[in-house]
Parts: sequence; C-alpha cells; structure tokens
Amino acid sequence: MLNKFLRLFCKPVVQTLLLVLLLLPLSSCKNSDDRKGALVTWDANRESSVNSDGGGYKVYYSTKSGFDPLTEGTVIVVPHIAHAQHTPNKAMISGVPAGTYYVRVMAYSRFGTSDFSTEQSIVVPAL
Repeated sequence: MLNKFLRLFCKPVVQTLLLVLLLLPLSSCKNSDDRKGALVTWDANRESSVNSDGGGYKVYYSTKSGFDPLTEGTVIVVPHIAHAQHTPNKAMISGVPAGTYYVRVMAYSRFGTSDFSTEQSIVVPAL
C-alpha cells in the first residue's frame, strides 16, 4: 500500500532524494561560542501536492549515524510558501557546534509523506 502511495504521490526524484550538501560558514549568524552551520539542499519534488498549501519538506539531522528521524535528532520544517511556484529545497542547519552531522529529508503533503532520503553526512569544521 505504501509503495503504491509513493508511486502516486512521490515521483522517483523524491523516492531517491539526493542531498547535495554545501558547507557554509555563518559569519553573519555566528554565536558568541563560535557555532557555525551548513546549508542542506536536495533535488526538488515537482509533485503539485508538495508544492502547494499543506506541502513541504522536513529535514532531520543528528550527530548519531543511523539515527531514527522519528524519535531522535532535530527537525527543520520547510513548508510551501503561499503564492510560490515551488517549495524551497534547501534548509540551514545553524547554531551548531563543529562536528559531523547526519541528515535525512522527506517530502510531505496533506495526503501523507514520502520515504526518508538516504542518510548523508556533513562536517561542520571548527573555526
């Protein structure tokens, strides 16, 4: 049933969501304790339900490899913006200390959610 839903709801681009991770020092957003961040981007889903009210993406991250996004880590919700053609396909993980972070992304809509992307790792270097 879930696979049938995913074929209807999530085009293959979301089923195999690829994260393109770009390390970005946050000099303008630097905390007093030298925390940085990273910009996470992924292939956009062109499904209309993701790119309309009630749709978007959820970006989950943790310092633990193999983490369960539903019970561990932190989530950033990237909702569709009213009157925009597409939902943004990037999120900033900010205010985090240096270290390795593991990231997974899922698309959502009022009809349900996609599978999680494959876990990807990023390194936020020390200053």
